[in-house]
Amino acid sequence: MKINLVKDANGKVVATFENAVAGGPVVKPVLKPGHKVHEVEAPEDYKKDIKAFYKQHSSR
Repeated sequence: MKINLVKDANGKVVATFENAVAGGPVVKPVLKPGHKVHEVEAPEDYKKDIKAFYKQHSSR
């Protein structure tokens, strides 16, 4: 499944969001300066240990 990561200017993951299903509402975050969105492939149960998921995808 595709997950969107919001990373701060230092590369730390600060939020995640999933893509909408076809025809569903679309989320477009308003980013602070230096923040970026990256799309990654994630297992279905990625929320089981969300802290580890954030740490795995953070640059620090």
